[in-house]
Amino acid sequence: MCQQSLINYLHTELTDCHSPINRDSPATLTPCHSRGPLSGNPVVSKEDIETLIHTGEHVSENEIAALIKEQNIKKGKQKTSGYKLQLPESIRSNAALIDEKLADITVCDPAVGSGAFPVGMMSEIVRARNVLSVFLNDNSRTAYEFKRRCIEHSLYGVDIDPGAVEIAKLRLWLSLVVDEDDIENIKPLPNLDYKVVCGNSLLGVEKDLFNNALFNELEKLKPLFFNETNPTRKQEYKKQIDNLIRQITNGHQEFDFEVYFSEVFHEKMGFDVVIGNPPYEEISEKKTKAYFQKNYSDVLSGHYDLYIFFFRKAFSVARTEGIISFITPHTYLHYTQFKNLRKHIYQNSQIIEITNRISGIFESAVVDNSVIFLRKGLLIKNYSTSFASKYLSDGRLLNERTFGLNHSDFNPQSFDINAIRNGRVIERYSKNTIRLADITQSTQGIIVYAKEQGKKVNRFSETKINNNYQPVVKGRDLSRYELRWTAKYIHYGEWLCRARDPVFFKSKKLFFRQTADSIIGTYVGHPMYCIDSVHSFILPQDQSEYDLLYILAILNSKFGTYLYKLFITETGKVFAQVKLTYLRRLPIKVVPKRIQESFISKVNHILGITEDDDYLENPQKQSKVKAIEAEIDQLVYKLYGLTPEEIKIVESSS
Repeated sequence: MCQQSLINYLHTELTDCHSPINRDSPATLTPCHSRGPLSGNPVVSKEDIETLIHTGEHVSENEIAALIKEQNIKKGKQKTSGYKLQLPESIRSNAALIDEKLADITVCDPAVGSGAFPVGMMSEIVRARNVLSVFLNDNSRTAYEFKRRCIEHSLYGVDIDPGAVEIAKLRLWLSLVVDEDDIENIKPLPNLDYKVVCGNSLLGVEKDLFNNALFNELEKLKPLFFNETNPTRKQEYKKQIDNLIRQITNGHQEFDFEVYFSEVFHEKMGFDVVIGNPPYEEISEKKTKAYFQKNYSDVLSGHYDLYIFFFRKAFSVARTEGIISFITPHTYLHYTQFKNLRKHIYQNSQIIEITNRISGIFESAVVDNSVIFLRKGLLIKNYSTSFASKYLSDGRLLNERTFGLNHSDFNPQSFDINAIRNGRVIERYSKNTIRLADITQSTQGIIVYAKEQGKKVNRFSETKINNNYQPVVKGRDLSRYELRWTAKYIHYGEWLCRARDPVFFKSKKLFFRQTADSIIGTYVGHPMYCIDSVHSFILPQDQSEYDLLYILAILNSKFGTYLYKLFITETGKVFAQVKLTYLRRLPIKVVPKRIQESFISKVNHILGITEDDDYLENPQKQSKVKAIEAEIDQLVYKLYGLTPEEIKIVESSS
């Protein structure tokens, strides 16, 4: 993550820049003049930047030897050399410019924890600058000075945990000490109180941002405090800084980026890189939810996970064209509850890369992780996004797949490459169709008990005690085109947690098993109730153009399950579920009743066989059902216009 963040930062900075060509002459550096989307010509290509960051350290000794040999050849001391320069010419000729950009970078982790990302970014910056030293003819450059510059100018962090903040400071100090040149005369460690700060990144305060005199004084004192070693003067500087912060924030104690890190916003209007692994925690406390509803409403769409708000904060504190790099659960990439977060990301950034699933990165993680790299700025229609999936074990990359996709080819509906591709397939099969939800009514079965409940009263019986007891089935009682009632009754009434409208149980209906990785449904023409492991679909009284058996034929077919899997992949999970949300979205072909009849007659034939008492013990009847199901599959393929190649895909997926 740190390497890729640095690569993306340099790629941004080195697009449409002017730089010196002759490395033997003093460099006159002109800043990048392109501040629109990355449409200009890169001075150094992204591929060359990747070479510098990924392999520069490994070839630096070779570069030194090659340069010496090159000079010897120029001076006539030797004719040939076995050493060849391995770093690209664009890196060598623009070393001073690249070095300036590395020295000038600002990085913030808004959930810094123990400081892994700031320390990681510093390591990458120092490594790259060390490599560039080979081409800059400056022997005074040291890793210690690079680190000190990085800590003083580039690195910032915030965390709500004071213990974590102290650990982060300690890691920065230790990383500095290990490169101390003079062990007998170790330099005093810098003061990091206004570099790594204890506070809540997601809060803010009303502040006087236009009081330039206070900010100028604040930014004059911070460097003095950073380097001060005298305890008395250090405390005096701290007292003055805290007093200025109180004046700017009107006495509020809460952390605020634009106050505590004011120098970054005055110089660049935000950070060059915002990087982190924000906390994954669902908010339930009403007062806290109200705060986020008021202040972060543009990214809310039903889910209150903290990392949503860290995304929004990252956009607030990153500068225009700043890089945002986050590792989070992958759930926001496609779930409906995160649609407004996706919309905000899509409309306010160029999405550089999405690793949609990284399995095995954290042993304690209960969900797969995702890494995203964004460049803050307006949407570019012709921008290409890289999608990847990776599997790690013990820190080693075992498998990686990468795909490219034009930004204009996807939208906020999903950031998942499979869902995007599947969407195109679904669109093809949705011609002349109607959503299942538009011709049926549906519900999940009865929820018997509340999640938070004391002693549970048994609501089931093996006998019909009175008229309140109704026949009931569970998901395990369903097979495809088959229902085996086990003589169970449920005490139906308002005492149930979710009783559901009895119309879903008294009417003719379709039942679908919830726990499954394929669609398993059957028709039930008599009164029958079901619990929440079953979904029930009925036709409204005004809906006479469709027959339940026609719908069942489509959904129970191989193509029905294939369509469902295009919406959501549940196959292979321990407790895979057929979700009502996605069943409702399935496209049902609009055809007249006479076309439906061929499907209806075959389903009736199957139901007549599976209702026989000896069906489960009769292989001949089971084989007959399979044969009719295969006939239905062929009818469905023809109905939806599948080509022979598409039929092979469906068949191989079942």
